[in-house]
Amino acid sequence: MFRYLSLIIVMLMSSYAYAQWPGDECTDAMAAFEGPNSFDTSTATASSPVPSDTLCQGTYLNWTTNTQDVWMVFSPMYTGVYEISTCDASSFDTSIVLYMGGCDENNQIACNGDSETQDKSCQAYYSRIETTLTQGEDYYIRIGGYDNAFGTGTLTITNMGGGNDNYIWYVNEDASGQGDGKTWEDAFNHPQDALDVVSSGEQIWVARGTYKANDYEQSNDPRESSFRMVGGVSMYGGFLGNEENLNERNPEAHITLLTGDLYGNDEDGDTSDNAYHVVRFQNLVGSGRTILDGFVISAGNADIDPNGGGILVDNVDTDVSTRPIVDRCKIELNAAKYGAGVYVTDSAALSMTFCVITHNNAQIRGGAILSWGELQIQNCLIAGNHADSMSGAIDSPYWGTSTIRSSTIVQNT
Repeated sequence: MFRYLSLIIVMLMSSYAYAQWPGDECTDAMAAFEGPNSFDTSTATASSPVPSDTLCQGTYLNWTTNTQDVWMVFSPMYTGVYEISTCDASSFDTSIVLYMGGCDENNQIACNGDSETQDKSCQAYYSRIETTLTQGEDYYIRIGGYDNAFGTGTLTITNMGGGNDNYIWYVNEDASGQGDGKTWEDAFNHPQDALDVVSSGEQIWVARGTYKANDYEQSNDPRESSFRMVGGVSMYGGFLGNEENLNERNPEAHITLLTGDLYGNDEDGDTSDNAYHVVRFQNLVGSGRTILDGFVISAGNADIDPNGGGILVDNVDTDVSTRPIVDRCKIELNAAKYGAGVYVTDSAALSMTFCVITHNNAQIRGGAILSWGELQIQNCLIAGNHADSMSGAIDSPYWGTSTIRSSTIVQNT
């Protein structure tokens, strides 16, 4: 019996040692999103074929059969001009190649060895591609090193505009114009006004401020109030209220709070009348990618309706190319019986990037997150959460799948 168990252990260790790392080949490309995406080529192997320099616009890749590389796949929400850059002062001399279509097609459309403009905030030699990308297409980004250099770095994807000007609804609690949501001057005063009129493929830009959930969908219970996300819509916070491009916002400086404190009495210690779920991604199957980006999500209290005080994710697409994304959000001071910060059902999936999940409290399990479905976490901080019974940080039961990369999980109890 003991010999058999030992053999199994050796076999498992051997399999692990030779397993392919995520992103090591095109067929195992890591999902990339707008904003910063971390990568590491130091343990990667060389892929084939060697890319061509002919599309590099005067630069050279100096790519060889020994160049260690990683792959990412990006599917733009909108047609427009995008910048793809490896600018990162702490990184190495990179080369990048852009492909369109599937891995079997190997259709190289752009590349760059060294950026034409040297930015002092970047390493001495970094790579930059600026090109038009088409909504819904899969683009594969291959990252290697000039002259076989390798290491860690950051791939930043920025929407430079050119495709979304007619599809943006504006929200600013201080706006005093016509209130039709078509410009910053005439912005809606509450995100719900925009959620009531937005259509799939459009964006909502929300200026700094505090916004209370107020849509309880014909229920008689105000605690059913939530910000109910609309399928295929991207809602962005962190604006001052005069920006023309998405990359001009600053969520850290311009705090945009979505709160479940419906009556403003949390400072008195009374959360019994707070909304059950501040944000809901619910019943969005087949509606396209839905994004929430740049918000603080706070003060949900899922006590009676017990799952997900901050964010509830239920009955949404599970495919990696269409599942919801929560990016650059801070999820704090929420309560629930299960999954105080975030709750993902077994009919759902969620990708989270560059988020902070902190000081959430579950009565039973999953202080920060409880996920029965598919969960992807990248570049997040999960700290200071608590559950009375089990899993102060992340609870992923046996049929749930959680992938965690480049994240810090600390001081959860």
